[in-house]
Amino acid sequence: MSTLKNEVTAYLGNSSRIAEDWANYINHQDWTLEETIENLRQMNADEDVMVQVLMLDTMQGISTKSSEKTPDDYTVKYDGYYALNKMLSTFGNSENGSDVCITNSFTNYINGILSIGFAVKVQVTGVDGAREERERNG
Repeated sequence: MSTLKNEVTAYLGNSSRIAEDWANYINHQDWTLEETIENLRQMNADEDVMVQVLMLDTMQGISTKSSEKTPDDYTVKYDGYYALNKMLSTFGNSENGSDVCITNSFTNYINGILSIGFAVKVQVTGVDGAREERERNG
């Protein structure tokens, strides 16, 4: 039993560090949301990992992968997921921007698989050139 506990602890720790490293890198770039997603696609070496960038105010965003049903649609919408919305809103409003929030399980909008997220705060450049804070959930 302790071997399983060690593996889970290592997985959570490694995934948290990866999310934090990606956020630190993104926050030092001047990328739009679309450029951020494209670069996350290139940085993500694990085919089983899907990265999504969500807007804190709407809980909608873009994914690095699309649904099999709609292969050209990368949008995600979690506005109807009360527990996830509440957890990420609380995290998004916290003062400490370097923390990683490991979410409760939720149904992934793209593939319908029960998932957990490793959320970190990132800043992207908006259409008007202003920096906007987003939630990256991988």
